Amino acid sequence: MYAHLKKQVLGFALAGVLAPAAHAFQFENEWFNGSLDSTLTLGFGQRVEGQRCSHIGDVSGSCGGNANTPVWGNADDGNLNYDKGDFFTAHLKGSHELLLNFPDEWKFMGRVGWLYDFAAHETARTDLDSEARREVGRYVRLYDLWVSKAFDIGDQRGRVRLGNQVISWGESLFMIGGINANVAMDLQRLSSPGVQLKEAFLPSPMVSVAAGLGGGVNLEAYYQFQWKPYAFPPSGTYFSIGDTFDKGRDHLLYFTPDAASRIRTAGDPLYGMSLPAARAAMLAAGEALPVGRDDKPRDEGQFGVSLKFRAEALDADIGLYYQRYHDKTPNFQYWNAGATRTSVYYKEDRELYGISANTSLGSWAVGAELSYRPKDAVSLSACSDMDGSGAVFGVACNGSVDEERYQLHLTGILSLTPSDHGWFLDLVGAQTGTFLGEAVAIAYPGVSRNKVYTRTTNGVTYQQLVASGAWTHLDANGNLVGKGDELSWGYMFDFSLTYDGTLIPGWQVIPGVFVSHSVKGNTPNFMANWAEGAKSANFYVLFNRNPASWQAGINYTKFWGGESSVSAPLRDRDFIGGFVSRNF
Repeated sequence: MYAHLKKQVLGFALAGVLAPAAHAFQFENEWFNGSLDSTLTLGFGQRVEGQRCSHIGDVSGSCGGNANTPVWGNADDGNLNYDKGDFFTAHLKGSHELLLNFPDEWKFMGRVGWLYDFAAHETARTDLDSEARREVGRYVRLYDLWVSKAFDIGDQRGRVRLGNQVISWGESLFMIGGINANVAMDLQRLSSPGVQLKEAFLPSPMVSVAAGLGGGVNLEAYYQFQWKPYAFPPSGTYFSIGDTFDKGRDHLLYFTPDAASRIRTAGDPLYGMSLPAARAAMLAAGEALPVGRDDKPRDEGQFGVSLKFRAEALDADIGLYYQRYHDKTPNFQYWNAGATRTSVYYKEDRELYGISANTSLGSWAVGAELSYRPKDAVSLSACSDMDGSGAVFGVACNGSVDEERYQLHLTGILSLTPSDHGWFLDLVGAQTGTFLGEAVAIAYPGVSRNKVYTRTTNGVTYQQLVASGAWTHLDANGNLVGKGDELSWGYMFDFSLTYDGTLIPGWQVIPGVFVSHSVKGNTPNFMANWAEGAKSANFYVLFNRNPASWQAGINYTKFWGGESSVSAPLRDRDFIGGFVSRNF
């Protein structure tokens, strides 16, 4: 569902990595030395495309009966809240990072961030609730907070670190779902112009150790003290594509057009009612279900270990990994009329085995990783009687089933330099360039889109179909169909050129493009990593001051392609963005 968001906006965040780092304030005394880095950013995002009827469920507007209510009736608040030309964000934010070095190789690191958004709450249709406002409108957050100690083990080095931190393993550049299973991400922050990648990674409280074992072998391990899920765009905000889960959600799930639509539809019995009154009436009439509290996993039982070594025969660095974790993405407990409620749940005690390699091939740095999960959640449709009347009444069924999962990443990084690629750089007039590319294949050997899962709950037998992205997939006649394939794959790349002082004296100008293309297949999980035919492109220009005291950027993001409206759920939400940052 939300993998589209990460892929489609990551290019702009990744481009920020090209900005040179600045340690504006460094200090030292007889007890310690350190640095304090602060960045202030003013950014904006503006919608440049209007809503498509295929992507909304509200029948009260211009679409009327052409609204796609069965698919988008519980997922269109974010789309309808911001019209073409509206600013969905206009924010001022800060990031402050303190690093202290003490005698005997002790270190302390702390990082906080804050944000105030002037535009996110200016919605066109439904108000953001207080929880959503806190998430996107104003906050102060603690990110990293850890202390570490380095030490000797014979002739080898070691380190132990305790506190809020990020452990990043594997070779993936863009795609989620690989070896980095332990890292939670803030997809809402990732969508903000001017965001730094480190702001999108959510540190978790853990203890980690790293040590050399001799012979070029290195061990790293961690134990995580608290479960942390992915942070999705709150319901009703611009990038939200779900109204009934995570922060700011509507606490009702509707079987008909939602309350916000019906109070605006002339002739409807609820026309003219207040939104709370309409919600109460629909609940009493059995036209909606209450959304229950999330069923969250326990904190204990999450850990991982990696072993890395140099394989001289292959001229490559090899990594081996094992992780035990709880899912960071949700599953829906599905509903039908007659059930008492619906809810969201997360699977516990998952395992991952992985192997990675990286080496150099000429001017290229290439990498690969393969991960295997014995059990991974495959998203399923609502429960129904496929051979009878359709809906199964009075049953709430879990919207996932466990299957094996394999995920393969192939990555390549090319730095264009005058010595190796002078002819091309001379042709385009640039001083340097960078290409980052990744192809990813995801396989669920036990899955096919035609497979029917038959299960029994409380003595009631029902069937479910594979439902990539946890969407409702319908054929041309409005019948429920399965969507999700054994194999899905695609690619992403980022390409940029650097004009260092030649276009604007004293500034680096870096134009670039990030492209994502789901080539074949639909990944049958909640995130729907690949959705066949879906494409996006993010065009950007960055400006970096020399020395690195100022940065700025502008971008335009385009979404298109896909087999249906849910293959590219952001297809009608093209936007432009920009930011200006000052480092202190």
